[in-house]
Amino acid sequence: MQSLADLLPGTESGLHYITMRTITRRSSGCVKRMFVSLKDANALVTFKDGSMYYYENISRRAMLNLMLNKNMSLGFWVNANLVNSDRAVCFDRIPN
Repeated sequence: MQSLADLLPGTESGLHYITMRTITRRSSGCVKRMFVSLKDANALVTFKDGSMYYYENISRRAMLNLMLNKNMSLGFWVNANLVNSDRAVCFDRIPN
């Protein structure tokens, strides 16, 4: 089994991902788990169908808003700030 550092682009060690924080579990119809790095402006999203995507160049303001507003829908946030964003880049789908 490959480590997260092996699967994600641009890293030689897992130390880069120590800065990622788990977003508190919330009810969501599409998002199973999400990790974000405010420092690096990236996110790792696991969807309920098991697919996993890595996003870069995410708005830090949007990430901070998500972290502070515990009632915000994860699905709404992902669609608005990752999937349908002109700014964020989906770097790659990570194989299951």
